[in-house]
Amino acid sequence: MSCTDEDHRELVDNLTTSLKNFRFVLGRRALIVFLVLLVAAGALLGVPRANRILAENLSLVTQQESAISAQSDTGERRLAEASDDVGSLFQAGSKGIWIRATITSSTPSARYYHAMAAIPAGALLFGGTINGTTTCSDTWLFNTAASTWGKVTSSPSAPAARYNHAMAATSSGNVLLFGGWGRSGCLNDTWLFTYDETTGTGAWTETNTAKEPTTTPTKRYYHAMAATPSGVLLFGGFGSSLLGDTWLFNTVASTWGKVTSSPSAPAARYNHAMAATSSGNVLLFGGYGSSGRLNDTWLFTYNETTGTGAWTETNTAKEPTTTPTKRYYHAMAIILAGVLLFGGTTNGTTTCSDTWLFDSTASTWNLLANFTSTPSARYGHAMVTTSSGALLFGGLDGGILNDTWLFVTPTISVTSPTPGATWAVNQPVSIVWTSIGVTGNCTVDLSRNGGDSWATLMTTTATQGTFTWTVTGLASANCVVRVFSSNGISGSSGAFTITHAVSVDHLSLSPASATIVAGTSRTYATTAYDVYNNSWDVTSLGSYTIDSSAGGSWSPTNTYTSSKAGLWTVTVNHSGKSSTALLEVTPAALHHFSWGTISSQIAGVGFAAHIEARDVYQ
Repeated sequence: MSCTDEDHRELVDNLTTSLKNFRFVLGRRALIVFLVLLVAAGALLGVPRANRILAENLSLVTQQESAISAQSDTGERRLAEASDDVGSLFQAGSKGIWIRATITSSTPSARYYHAMAAIPAGALLFGGTINGTTTCSDTWLFNTAASTWGKVTSSPSAPAARYNHAMAATSSGNVLLFGGWGRSGCLNDTWLFTYDETTGTGAWTETNTAKEPTTTPTKRYYHAMAATPSGVLLFGGFGSSLLGDTWLFNTVASTWGKVTSSPSAPAARYNHAMAATSSGNVLLFGGYGSSGRLNDTWLFTYNETTGTGAWTETNTAKEPTTTPTKRYYHAMAIILAGVLLFGGTTNGTTTCSDTWLFDSTASTWNLLANFTSTPSARYGHAMVTTSSGALLFGGLDGGILNDTWLFVTPTISVTSPTPGATWAVNQPVSIVWTSIGVTGNCTVDLSRNGGDSWATLMTTTATQGTFTWTVTGLASANCVVRVFSSNGISGSSGAFTITHAVSVDHLSLSPASATIVAGTSRTYATTAYDVYNNSWDVTSLGSYTIDSSAGGSWSPTNTYTSSKAGLWTVTVNHSGKSSTALLEVTPAALHHFSWGTISSQIAGVGFAAHIEARDVYQ
């Protein structure tokens, strides 16, 4: 039989991917027999790469054969023990929940060994394999807001079909792709997907086309990449052998640079996972190395000043209740609370369905438990961060998958009142809120003192909606609305103001009583009150009068200058309401005397005279 090199490659590709699929349906001993037959077939064809790859798989399975039973039993037992140890777990909902996305559009075909990366509007997916023999070259965009997948067809060029490649977001909102396994074998091309926020799509461009061995990572697949503040970090994979090198891609210069300054580094490995952390560093976990399955945790600390960094192993205890079991083909993504890990395989036949959270601050792993629903156990899936949470797509669980899941942090967002809004007493208003991952009843509360104390306005079974409320109670410039769910999730509005009612219930004139000397002035202030006794100043809006016989004058509107002595009534009118006050005016200083009328008198006879002291106002 005569075969071309292309035939050799295709046969080896088909046999190798078939081998991966058969791990699910064959027993371990039957799988070894199958591997031996494949090695023999490779030898007959004279294909060295076939011998090497298939022999490696035979060695891998043979090594596992003696340890799988004990390791699987021990791992499963420890995991069960961990699940019983509630003290070591985060309860579902405190850090996030899994929600299967309801997709209202076409969806990428079922696949595995694909890659995804974040873009501003959601996530980008490229490649993978749909059946172990056919590789994919399609590009899809997931729109987080619309929960839809859309195929990118406008790119004039694109990477060749491949799987087991790696992708990562860049700081500019684009996506970097490197390497993988295609029809021509192992790859080391570098591609950049430039995202256009205006059109909601983008295009692929190959970059760093020189591929110089000293300035470009060697051909590889099964590697992992993650974003750093100025570029993308790459580690490990498999080429002609296991790889343990670290590279940084500078997105400004579009160049690769090898990291050689790290005093320590993870062991060479493939099928590991990496994810950025909130501090700009990169977390690495697990994979498969020369010693077999791994569950070590490493942190690459990036130095923005030097543009490089160093590896440090963390969480070295690796306790079974506080560390994910040894695994590979898992996926990780950054979320608000840290780095999320899901799935993988522990031995090539047993898949994982556990969810772990790495706390970047404490450098600890925590098993998340008691979910209402979760993705099925799987490996070869992809996971990426979006604005809504971690997005998971596809993989293998004994079958090939194309389901879309979101791991979301339960949130409640109060969208009305808006910060700085002003609501008036007796005004009908709308309190509006939305939520993600919230269950149970919701209570709508109001605080008039910035959150120091709360009063319940209503309780509803709606986890999102609108509550129409007629504003009541005291006015305040430090009001906050809170929506609180029975599963402990809450969201609050920004500070807003409740003012007095538009209509006046009554007025108060101040001072209520006063005494002044004729010729001097008295200034009045008027306060309006609504039905809830909220008050506001209407001094400048009032109309002021005094008894007509009191004389005097008003200037400005609320200041009375007296004239005649006496006890007078002052009145203010505003908005159909009135209020009164008493004003006593006493005489001013003596200005002159006034004699009463004196009639004719007889000389030498005494008489009485009436004399009055008068001020200037008489």
